[in-house]
Amino acid sequence: MMNRKRAVDYQECCTLSIAHFLLFFLGFSLNAFPARADYFIDYQQSQEVWSVYSQIQQGVSTSDGANQLLNQLLGQPSQAYFGFVYSPVKIDVAQFSFKEFRAEGLGYAVATNPVLPFLNAWAGAGLEVVFGYQWFNFFAGNYFAKYANGYSTDLIDHSVVVADDLKVLGGGVQFQTTWKYTDNLLANLSVYTRHTVFFSNSGTISFNQRWRIEHRIDFLPFGLRFIGGSQPVPGYERSSPVWDYVYQLSLTPDFLTLVGGGISYSTELLGGTEFLAGYFGGYIGGEIAVRGSDQYKVFLKSYGLETSTSFQGQGVRVFEAAVQWSI
Repeated sequence: MMNRKRAVDYQECCTLSIAHFLLFFLGFSLNAFPARADYFIDYQQSQEVWSVYSQIQQGVSTSDGANQLLNQLLGQPSQAYFGFVYSPVKIDVAQFSFKEFRAEGLGYAVATNPVLPFLNAWAGAGLEVVFGYQWFNFFAGNYFAKYANGYSTDLIDHSVVVADDLKVLGGGVQFQTTWKYTDNLLANLSVYTRHTVFFSNSGTISFNQRWRIEHRIDFLPFGLRFIGGSQPVPGYERSSPVWDYVYQLSLTPDFLTLVGGGISYSTELLGGTEFLAGYFGGYIGGEIAVRGSDQYKVFLKSYGLETSTSFQGQGVRVFEAAVQWSI
């Protein structure tokens, strides 16, 4: 009993230490780093997400209510995300650079097994910092969360929610190159990988890998975009690594879930607007990006995300609004 208590105390101490470090780093960043920086606020959710989370948190009073909740989530995930990202324009020390400070919250719920539905749900919030060295990225974060796992009978008259403390460490490669043939003909190739280790207070350690290749050809005002990799939607490199922990996607899913492509059209409307539509990883999706000035940009998006290894096996439709501005 004493050893267990010491282990718990040690874990709480480590958790507080990491959280305090990240908060101190943010305060130091805002005071010591250059005034010029990019800021990004992002919100996304699927349909009926908040009613689902409320039922999971409170529990249900009848078996019919529990079955209704799990049948609603059976093969149809529900999720939400909110994030704030601070990115200084340029800070290099001996070729190392500070890239991002991220504060975010996210949640996900799905039911599996049609014979006896089983609930998997996770929701949390935390902080993360990202550093770079040439083509390499390194990141670390700490997230405080709650999760719920159980059958329909486990949800009746009580909550099955358990506290979680998730530590995230990882790195990867981010490479990009551009070819300019004429003023109206451009090509861009980007390669992105992410390798992450997750440490949970349940005592489990998990490892996840992601990769992505994107090729873009612009013959203005039109453009073509080709993407390969897990959940091949535009803007994936901005997604939280915690989604890798939540989804636990394999590196070898069905081939059609790994490919996507779309067509874009740019116009001077509202100071500069780009429309993009296509078929990404098995689902139709698209976005509108409006550049009101050199200081800010607004995004409206809707994409389908495959959260299993099967083609169109367990998709979720996500609606997203984001704004990016520079100061």
